[in-house]
Amino acid sequence: MKPGYKTTEFWVTMATNIAGILVALGVISPQSSSPLVEAVGKVAGGIILGLSTLGYGLSRGKAKGGGR
Repeated sequence: MKPGYKTTEFWVTMATNIAGILVALGVISPQSSSPLVEAVGKVAGGIILGLSTLGYGLSRGKAKGGGR
């Protein structure tokens, strides 16, 4: 089995995590948005980050466990 960093799942997760972090930090946001929209965007970025990391962990666990 190849190392985790050589898998497609790892790189998709990394890209999603980077996007989630940028949204959560407010680096990526709509041009003219209200404070409520910005807050919702930051929360969504955190959720995206958590879900992508969880998905990667489950995927690698299944791959290493032989799909049990």
